[in-house]
Amino acid sequence: MAALGEASLSEVAEGVAGHKTLRLRGCPVSCKDKDMPTCPSMPPGHSLNPQIPSVIFANWREMLNQHKLPGAKRQVYAEAIGRYLDYCRLNGVSVATGSARGFMSDVLRRGLTQQGQLWKDALNWFFHEGGKRAAPRPEGVPTLGRADTGRTAWESRLIERLRLKHYSWRTEETYREWAWRLARFVGARGLEAATSEDVKGFLSELAVRGRVSVATQRQALNALVFLFREALGQELGGLSGFEPARRGRRLPTVLTRQECLRLFEALTGTARLMAELMYGSGLRLTELLRLRIKDADPM
Repeated sequence: MAALGEASLSEVAEGVAGHKTLRLRGCPVSCKDKDMPTCPSMPPGHSLNPQIPSVIFANWREMLNQHKLPGAKRQVYAEAIGRYLDYCRLNGVSVATGSARGFMSDVLRRGLTQQGQLWKDALNWFFHEGGKRAAPRPEGVPTLGRADTGRTAWESRLIERLRLKHYSWRTEETYREWAWRLARFVGARGLEAATSEDVKGFLSELAVRGRVSVATQRQALNALVFLFREALGQELGGLSGFEPARRGRRLPTVLTRQECLRLFEALTGTARLMAELMYGSGLRLTELLRLRIKDADPM
């Protein structure tokens, strides 16, 4: 592994079995983590717009536990990678080689570890293994979504931030769908050029032409605020002035107790157990499907 301060970043064949290793060079990135005091400010005119993530490696802890490493070394790797991902999340920077350089530069300059070489080795392992897996699925992601890292730079960034923050697969699907709907609304100018006025126009169209519910409009707003803040590196600012959706008066259609009992009697086995659990506990379908033995209270 080359020392920090080398003139370039490259992948070189080094180590055992021809594994490729990343050379890390010092590169200041501002840091808000309480464990790593604020770094020198970025130069005037520097864009905070994030870069495309190099890897989306959501299950790295699982892979690390399967890797044949001594226990103490595995703990050091886990600490280094965990601190690096916190660094990216808190500063709104992408998981990429540039931010890895900045992280290691700060760590060594501030003397935050006496195991600098192991920390660099840990990040090399993270990028090497993550690169082989493209986009391992977070919990709940169907198999078809396993390697889906987005069609555009902004979508890749959105996926990365959602998975770093451990959002569910359903939320990821929903937020990506709203982002693409806004992209179609903006048209040829491109999503990166969208402004708060575009967002207000889009939300108003949902209410006026789409006649969506209050909850749907609020969901769209939350998704777009996340998109701009986390994926595009922009704050939308004030969003007052768009046309709010109207709250409709509608009585829900529900089954009577007798109808529910008749439904249970028509079911057998696992299907009946699932239906009765949903009825008795109020669980949603996805919550029910994710139940494990550890979730049951023995008392």
